[in-house]
Amino acid sequence: MSDVRRVEGAIDAERLARAIDRVAARHEAMRIGFEEDGTAQNCVERATPMLSTTTLCDAAPGEVEALLSRFAQRPVDMVSPSLFRFQLIQTGEAAYLQATAPHAVVDGWSFEVLWAELSSFYLGSEEDGAVREPASFLEFARSKRKEEDARFEANEALWRPRLDRVWQSSGRMIDGAQPFAPVTRVDHLPQGPLAGLRELSRSSRSTMNTAALSAVAVASSLLMAAPRAIVMASRTGQPAFCPGKSLIGFCVDLLPVIVELPDDSTLMDVTRDVQQQLVAGADTVSGLYQVLPERRYRQRPAIFLAFEYSEEIPGTLFGAPATPLSLPHERIPHPALITVEKHSDGIEIISAVSQESALAPYAADLAVRVEQILADPTVPLGELRRR
Repeated sequence: MSDVRRVEGAIDAERLARAIDRVAARHEAMRIGFEEDGTAQNCVERATPMLSTTTLCDAAPGEVEALLSRFAQRPVDMVSPSLFRFQLIQTGEAAYLQATAPHAVVDGWSFEVLWAELSSFYLGSEEDGAVREPASFLEFARSKRKEEDARFEANEALWRPRLDRVWQSSGRMIDGAQPFAPVTRVDHLPQGPLAGLRELSRSSRSTMNTAALSAVAVASSLLMAAPRAIVMASRTGQPAFCPGKSLIGFCVDLLPVIVELPDDSTLMDVTRDVQQQLVAGADTVSGLYQVLPERRYRQRPAIFLAFEYSEEIPGTLFGAPATPLSLPHERIPHPALITVEKHSDGIEIISAVSQESALAPYAADLAVRVEQILADPTVPLGELRRR
């Protein structure tokens, strides 16, 4: 995984290196390596993540992005900690700070913890209560494994019949064992669809994440003429295992949202259904990721999508204005990955769609379709199909 922040002004590389060293000393995930056969994790007492620095006095268009993309794709020695690596690119007017680590030891929410603690140690504000006590990633991992083992049989009994039924009736199947090479497209929708998304969230009593997921599910299914939506949604966030503490580590639960789309249902109905699935799935999703990689599910429906939602929150890093910077996906684990980003002036829909996906011929129309259905979420799907 890779996360990038663009920081206004310059960053002191020596102060940054000291801050990285102090954060690594706090968090076990930053000092972990794996046995060569992958059967065990080893946590060492001290491991300093690599920091690479580059100064570009007159950067050509795209040069910074190219450096960031190459750094994100570098292979990692999974045996030797630290598995975290940092890159600092200074351009004069701004600095770009990139952190990378394998998904085996880090998740999306961990980067927010990482940036906050790096900033506190860089500025010397950790003694003001800005840095919370760290939680043990190894204890968390053991607890998570125990929970998954205890719930696996129940989840297996719940999910296998449902997955089998959907897999057997979903038409064209594709090999999902290898990463997919996507074509990425970014579409910006103005304030109108953003207001529609907020109203859909309010009226259906769901989150903005659920409303966006539902809009994408309906729009893509209409384009693909599919009778149902199959969307892999990520449940991420600081685990309840460590209330009041900070944790850097890996904890993601993937929940297949399967929604039937009869002609008499509406986007509002779908949103309520999705919200119910996400809430109900909170107690049944543990261990599901052990089921999906099995050989019987390696063939994925061509209509299968993955979904992510994020909100652009202006912030500061090292005392200066900072914003996230997204890089194009070189490889994705699913046939298509649709990301909805909420901005102050509208919505961005980032479509990373492989040629294997049934959505590929219609990817250019997805944003327009989302805008159309958000305009009136009470229109029956049958009427939308006839338009």
